[in-house]
Amino acid sequence: MDRRDWERITAPSFSFNPRTGAVAIVRPRIPDGARYRHYGAFLQGNWHVFREDRLRLSGAIRYGGAMYNSRSPKDQLSAHAPTGRIGAVSWLRPWLGLHSNVTRGFRAPNVTDLGGLGLQGNGQYEASYAELVGRNAVVGDRADDRARSTNQPVEILRPETTNSVDAGIRLRHGAWHAEFAAFWMELTNTIVSQTLLLPPGAVGLQLGEQQVARQLASGAIFVPGSASPVLVRANFSGARMRGIEHSLRARLGTHWDAGWNVSAYRATDSHTGEAPSIEPGVPPPQFNPTLRWTRSDRLWIEVHAAAAMRQDRLSSLALADRRIGNPRSIETIAAFFGNGAVARGFVRNGVLLATNETLPQVQRRVLGDVRSGPQFTAIPGYGVLGIRSGIQLSERASLILDASNLFDKNYRGVGWGVDAPGRGVAARFRYQW
Repeated sequence: MDRRDWERITAPSFSFNPRTGAVAIVRPRIPDGARYRHYGAFLQGNWHVFREDRLRLSGAIRYGGAMYNSRSPKDQLSAHAPTGRIGAVSWLRPWLGLHSNVTRGFRAPNVTDLGGLGLQGNGQYEASYAELVGRNAVVGDRADDRARSTNQPVEILRPETTNSVDAGIRLRHGAWHAEFAAFWMELTNTIVSQTLLLPPGAVGLQLGEQQVARQLASGAIFVPGSASPVLVRANFSGARMRGIEHSLRARLGTHWDAGWNVSAYRATDSHTGEAPSIEPGVPPPQFNPTLRWTRSDRLWIEVHAAAAMRQDRLSSLALADRRIGNPRSIETIAAFFGNGAVARGFVRNGVLLATNETLPQVQRRVLGDVRSGPQFTAIPGYGVLGIRSGIQLSERASLILDASNLFDKNYRGVGWGVDAPGRGVAARFRYQW
């Protein structure tokens, strides 16, 4: 086998016009025939400093990288770096333990980062570096139509790196045990999607299968397939993340035990202090308690819950994501008003039947004085409740039943795209031999 063919991507693409029957070859979302190779070597070890296992040290080192090559459009990248981790676990007392890690990470741009072009799953249209060579393209400071120039040219992507530290404490005593942990992480050369800015006169420019239909004074451009401006991936700024996690498990009696875990994270852009444009975003504080009743080794019943706070720290990228902010514009409202709404019987003779409004009235009610904007600016908090039970049918067979979301709560998390399932029941049978 020719090793040059490993990780080759085959992605033929064409467009079809149902009215005329015309078929045309178009630029695929990922370059057809592109190659991506990755490699790495890894070494790790543990050292028990004392025989009593009161202190254990661990370490790991890895050298890895990736190579990308595309013929059409012509593009290539080679990236490599060493990474590692040093950690320690110490039990100062039988009931008190400490642990910590220091880690350096590295991520080479993947094929989507390097060659992605076209409409993405989040509803945004992205251009690639290879399509913009020689066009004096600049990276915007946001991921929406309010972006202004950073004077940073669109360039070939560089690898991301991370430096992180985490530490924690473990407590155990008789019927209960608990853990508290915290971490700090800094991302540099963060690969994010930002608004693409082009010099004046970009209307009519072909990007993938679509042409630029509109351009703002800032240089931001729009194509018919998306309500948001065209984006481009770039090493933009950096981000700092920190968080805490806590878990507890305790026996409450002969047949009862309870527990929970709690987590909370916060991320900020290294330059602006705002929420960073990291897809899909940072989850809000979450709380997951359980209460279990056990009858011998054959039967247990557990009540479980999940709760999350409201998340209103959303980046401009998240607000422009149709899975989160769901942006609308004058153009998209007009397109639906005159087509889909008519076909569904919502609009007749230029009037929205439910409210007796014309198109300009609907546009003003939805958007106010702006040309475009998100429908949602936060993700609501939620709380759901469920119950599950496990039955040991025999030495080798067991059955688990789970009734979830008992009150049929409608909710979703950051970047989910769809709401979580409603009330439901699941069964799982296991047989071991």
